[in-house]
Parts: sequence; structure tokens; C-alpha cells
Amino acid sequence: KAGDKIVSVAGNPINTWEDLAVALQGQAGQMVPVVIERNGSQITFNPTIGSITESGETRSFLGVMPKLEMEKMPVAQVPAEMWNVTVASVEGLLSFPKQVFNLGQTLINEEPRDMNGPVSVIGVGRISGQLSAADAISNLDKISILLMLLASLNLFLFLFNLVPILPLDGGHIAGALYEGLRNSFAKLTGKPNPGPVDTARMLPVAYIATLFILAMSLVVMLADIIKPLIIF
Repeated sequence: KAGDKIVSVAGNPINTWEDLAVALQGQAGQMVPVVIERNGSQITFNPTIGSITESGETRSFLGVMPKLEMEKMPVAQVPAEMWNVTVASVEGLLSFPKQVFNLGQTLINEEPRDMNGPVSVIGVGRISGQLSAADAISNLDKISILLMLLASLNLFLFLFNLVPILPLDGGHIAGALYEGLRNSFAKLTGKPNPGPVDTARMLPVAYIATLFILAMSLVVMLADIIKPLIIF
């Protein structure tokens, strides 16, 4: 029932939601003891664990979901949280081409879309609309989630723009750094100043990168139109 706390599954203590997934591994079709705490008392059930298939992967399924609550974060914890978000954004950036490729495959088959995959501005708009219309979320929580969504989106775009490839700003920064290092090395070795770097020689790379970015954007936008994410 709503409000029950899962204490253990198959003898494995449950402290986090992730612990439950680990305890259920390989238990599909088996009857296992599930101990829950209700109104201060512990009760043991013996359900038969089911199975569910998502994204081509079959896993054990108990049929419960956690209660989600918003908690205020101490100000002192903000730097650590921002570091975690930044690390997650960098990891997402490194896997972005692969995720877009997988997303493109879902457009031509019947597989469901990955809920943790990339979205375009169309998808962000849809998610924001779903959030605004959700009755189970308070207005304060809606504002908090929207601000977090906008902040994470801007952080990802900032990091993406720093990729050292033209026409992104990171490409211009890389060219300026190379020019500065080259001029400094020439000065230290007593050689004449080699002058500015001719970034125009990188235009073929810029053209290819631009086409690649446009192609990825098109795939993600088509996915948001054909297979939109339903979050709330």
C-alpha cells in the first residue's frame, strides 16, 4: 500500500531504490519473501516475481514504485551537486553521438524510445508543458523543476560549444591557444614571430562538423515529433 517501506527482499536489506533492483535480479518466476514496514509493524509477503521487457531487455518486476519527494538542499551542498551535474553533462556529451545513433534506430523500428536519451528544443517544450499540466506536483515544485531543467540545458549547451572543433567557439579558442603557444615558443627560441594562425584552412572541417551537427539535430527533432517522451 501507499506509504509502505520495503525492508528486505529475498533476505537482502533494502535501503535505496537501487537495492531493490539488485535484489530482484534473477528472481523472475520465483516466490520470494518481501518484508515491509507498515504503521510501525513489519509484515512479510511472498509474491511471485514477474518480468517485464523494456528496450529489448527483460528484467524482474515486482510492481511497485517509489514515492518521490522534493527535499531542500543545504547551501553548502550546492557546489558538490553542481560538480555532479557537470560530470554527468560531460559524460552525456561524450556519449551524445552514440545516443543520437540509437535514437535514429528507434525511428525505423518498433522499439520504445530511451527515456534518458537526448531531446531537442521541441522535446524540452513538450516536457515543460507536461510538467505545467501535472496536477500531482505543487506549483513550487514545478518552478523548481523547470529552473533545474533550464539550468541543465544551458550547462550542456555551454559544454557542447566548448568542443574544440570549428564552427563552435571551442574551435576558435583552440586556434587562439595554438597561436599563442606557437608565438611564445618562437619568442623563447629566438625565432621570428610566425604571425597569426590561418584558421581558414580548417574550413573543410567546419563544413563537415556543421553538417554533422545539423544531421544530429534533425534526428532528435524528428524523434520528438514522431515518438515524443511522456514524462508526467
